[in-house]
Amino acid sequence: MATLTTTEILTDTLDAFKLQFPMLGNFTSDMSSGSAVKGQTIMAHIANLPTASTYDATTGYANGATAAESLLEDVPVVLDQHAHVPIKLDYIASISNQKKIYQQQIDNRAYVLGKSIVDFALGKVLAANFTNAVNESVVGDVDRETLGAIRKEMNLNGAAPSGRFGIVNGDAFESLDTDPRIASADYHGQQIEGNSLGQLNNVSGFEAIYEYPTLAANGELLAGVFLDPRGIAIATRLPDHNIDYANDLGIPRAGKFEVVEDPDSGLALLGISWEQPGTFDQFLTVTVLHGAAAGAQGGSAGAITDKAGVRLTTTS
Repeated sequence: MATLTTTEILTDTLDAFKLQFPMLGNFTSDMSSGSAVKGQTIMAHIANLPTASTYDATTGYANGATAAESLLEDVPVVLDQHAHVPIKLDYIASISNQKKIYQQQIDNRAYVLGKSIVDFALGKVLAANFTNAVNESVVGDVDRETLGAIRKEMNLNGAAPSGRFGIVNGDAFESLDTDPRIASADYHGQQIEGNSLGQLNNVSGFEAIYEYPTLAANGELLAGVFLDPRGIAIATRLPDHNIDYANDLGIPRAGKFEVVEDPDSGLALLGISWEQPGTFDQFLTVTVLHGAAAGAQGGSAGAITDKAGVRLTTTS
C-alpha cells in the first residue's frame, strides 16, 4: 500500500488552506519561509499616498517632493501565536483505499490552522483599533443601504479606493444575500453554488464580502468589518527549527523537518514527522508562527491604519 510522504501531506494541506480561507489574500501580509522565534516582532510595511504639488519656477518638479521612505508606514506585528495541528499517519497511510479519509484529514487540518490565524486577526477588530462604525438596530436590517453607508464612511476617511473587502457573520450575510437588489438576476454571479460559505463579489464598491459564521462579537456586538488591505496586517514565519545544534553535538535526529511554500503569497508551513519508539506509530504536525496588527493598535483615533476599516455593529 502506498504511504503518504510528509511533502505530499504538506503540499495538500497548503492547497486546502488557501481554498478554505480566501480572505487571507485580501489582508496586508508579510509571509515568509524565514525562521523566527515566538514573540519576535516583524515590521510590516504599508504604503501611504503622496501629495500633489504645484510646479515651482525655482525648484521645478522637485517642489514638494515626498521622501519615498516616508510613504511606507511601519506596522509592527508580534509573532505571539504558535499554531500546529498534529495527526497520526496510520489513519491516512494509504491513498489507494482511503482517499476519502485522507481528504477529510487534509481539509480538517487546513481549516483548523487557517481558522486560528483568521480568528486571531479578527479578534483585534475592536473600537480601540477601528473607531469608525456603522450600526444597525438589528442584524436583519443589514442591506445594500448599509453597504452604501460603510462605503461612504470609508471614502470620507480616505481609505484606499480599490481592494476593499468585508467579512460578516452568518446572519449579516443572510440579510445581504436576501436583499433583492443583490440577489436579483442582475447579480446572477452571486449564487453560492457548491461552497456552503457565501461570497458576494463586486457589490457596492467591495471586491468581495465573505461569510464567516464564527465571527466573534468581541464584546461589542460586532457583526462584520470592512477593510482596505491596510486595515489588518498578518505576518507568518516558520518556528526556528535549526538542527545544526544537534548535528554539532552529534545528537541523532529524532524527527524529519520539511518546508513547503506558496510561491504567490509566500505562506510557508513547516512539517515535522517522527516515529514513536516502542509503538512505531508515526506522527506529523504542521506548524507556523503568526501574529496580526490592526488599525490604530490601541492608539489615538486616526492613528496608523485606523481609517482603513469600518466596523459593522448591531444595537441588539
